[in-house]
Amino acid sequence: MKSNILTFFTIVAIGHLSCKRLSENQLEIRRVIGEKVELGISMEISNKERAITIGEYINQYRFISIVYLQNGCAPCYPKFMEWQEKIELMELPPDYTVLFVIQGERYSQFIEEVNNYARENLGVDTVENNFPVAMDPDFDFLSSNHTIPRWIIDRSVLIDSQNRIRMVGAPWATPEMTELFQRICSEGKND
Repeated sequence: MKSNILTFFTIVAIGHLSCKRLSENQLEIRRVIGEKVELGISMEISNKERAITIGEYINQYRFISIVYLQNGCAPCYPKFMEWQEKIELMELPPDYTVLFVIQGERYSQFIEEVNNYARENLGVDTVENNFPVAMDPDFDFLSSNHTIPRWIIDRSVLIDSQNRIRMVGAPWATPEMTELFQRICSEGKND
């Protein structure tokens, strides 16, 4: 009888623990939350007004979504368009922005490919870019952040003013992600 009760509680405990088990991806995400993202000091950001350094740019915002894309990467073109479209539909805090880090030589090449994709697949002539872009011709961003799994970088990361990762993924991906994004961005506002 004692043996049966012990076996029963062991099975219940194992079952309970296995329900709480996190996937490998969830564990990696938890590991990188709080990790610092290194932004190449030599990177320059082009926006509609002028070129500025990364340091000047990040000092203007409390939160920045870093969206890493590559020129010559076919899935990156619709991702770029999706970010333009979806982020504009969200209620964004004034101290938040998006920064596209694009591996490639010239922004003009990348946006030409985006526009070609949009014409061929969507019948749209021109895609408007509403956010700054940092070109990364020498893979500096990836090499500086080699401790962050590439699949996480590819999903995008939300960083705070100290460049620490606060969230992984697009803020609109799920209602839970949107809620998490809003909660993170509102932290400390009433202090």
